[in-house]
Amino acid sequence: MLITKILMLLAIPSSLQGISADDDGAKLRLGGGPATRGSAAASRRLLQLPGFGNIPGAFGSGSFGGSAGSGGGGFPGIPPLPGVPPFPPLPGFGGITGGTAGAQQQQQQQQGRQQQQGQQQQQQQRQASSYPGGGGSGGDQQQQPQPQQQEQQRSEGRGEGGSEIVGPTVGRGGANPDRKERIRSSLDAGDSQEAGRELVEAARGGGQQDSADALLQVLGGGNTDAVAAASVSAAQIDSSAAATALAAAAATASQRNLLQPWASAQASAFARAVTQGSALNPFATAVGQAIERGGQSAVQAYGYAFAAAAASGGDSESGLAEATAVAFCQGGGLAVAYAQAFSFAISLDRRGCVTLSTARARAIAICGGGAFTAQAEATSFVLRTCGLLGGLNG
Repeated sequence: MLITKILMLLAIPSSLQGISADDDGAKLRLGGGPATRGSAAASRRLLQLPGFGNIPGAFGSGSFGGSAGSGGGGFPGIPPLPGVPPFPPLPGFGGITGGTAGAQQQQQQQQGRQQQQGQQQQQQQRQASSYPGGGGSGGDQQQQPQPQQQEQQRSEGRGEGGSEIVGPTVGRGGANPDRKERIRSSLDAGDSQEAGRELVEAARGGGQQDSADALLQVLGGGNTDAVAAASVSAAQIDSSAAATALAAAAATASQRNLLQPWASAQASAFARAVTQGSALNPFATAVGQAIERGGQSAVQAYGYAFAAAAASGGDSESGLAEATAVAFCQGGGLAVAYAQAFSFAISLDRRGCVTLSTARARAIAICGGGAFTAQAEATSFVLRTCGLLGGLNG
C-alpha cells in the first residue's frame, strides 16, 4: 500500500501543471483540472509531502519548473525504503523560479562581461592616445614640419639654422632674382672684379644657376668681353667656385643657342689670362674643372671655345696652348678634360692640332718629357689624332 502511494506521488510531477491556493486555502487545483475542496490544513499537508524533494539527476537538481542543471535547492530527497530497491536517478526538476533565476543570472553575467570588455577597450584607446606621436594627430602635426623645413632650406641653398651652405655644390640652391640681377648689373657696368666676386659668392651658396643665367643674359646682349673678364676674375678669387659657375653656364649655353657667343667669350678669356700672367694657372684649372663638372654639354661648349681660340690665333691661341700645357702637366682628370675638349674642337676645325702641338711642346718644357709621358695615356687619343703621340722625350 505504501509503495502504491509513493508511485502515485511520483507520477504527479509529470502531469502537474500548476498549484494555486486562494487566500483561505479552500481551493486546490491539480493539473489544471477542477477545483477540489478541502481544509487549509489538508492543502498544506499535500504541499509538504516528502516525495517532492531534491531528487538528484544526471543534469542537476532543484525545485519545480527549472531547467536541468540550473534550478535552485529543493526539499530533502526520498529516503531509501527497507527491502525496496532504490529508485533510479531522474532528471532534475528546477524550481518554479529556478529557470528564470538561472536565465537572469546568465544574462547578468554576459552583460558584465560585455561591460568589462568595453571598459578594457576604452582604457586601451586612452593609453594609445597618450603615447607621443601615437593615437592622436598632435604629435604627427608637430613633428612633421621639421623634415619639410629642412628640405626647404636645402632647396634654398641654406643649411641648418638658416646658415648659407658654403662650397661649390652643382645643382643645389634655389633661384634668387636679386642675386642674379646684381651679377648682371656688375657685368653690364664692366666691373669685372665685382662681377667675379658675385659669381664666386653665388657658387659658394649653391646659386651657380643664377650665375649662369646672368652670364648668358649678358652674352645674349652681345657683351662677350664682360663675360670673359668676369670669368678670369672669378678664377683668380676661387678657381673651384669659378669652375662651378662656368660649368653651369657651359652646360646651359647649348640649350639657349648661345654656343657661339660663349665660345667667343671664353676664347677672349684665354687671351686675358695669358696676358695677366698670374691669372693663367687658376683660369686653366677652373676651365678643366668646369669641363669635368658640366658633363658632355660642357665638353662640347668648351670644344667650340677651343676651336674659336685656335682659329683666332694671337693671345687667344697662346693662352689656350699655355692652359693646355698646365693641364697636361697636372694630369689626372684635368688632362682628360682638356683632351676631350680638344678632340671635339679638332672635329670642328683641324687647326686645333697646331695649337695642340704647341701645348705639347710647352708641357715638355714645363714638366719634362718623363712627366708628360706618364700622363700620355689620358691624352693619347687626341695626340694620336694629330700625329703627336711619338717623340715625347724630345
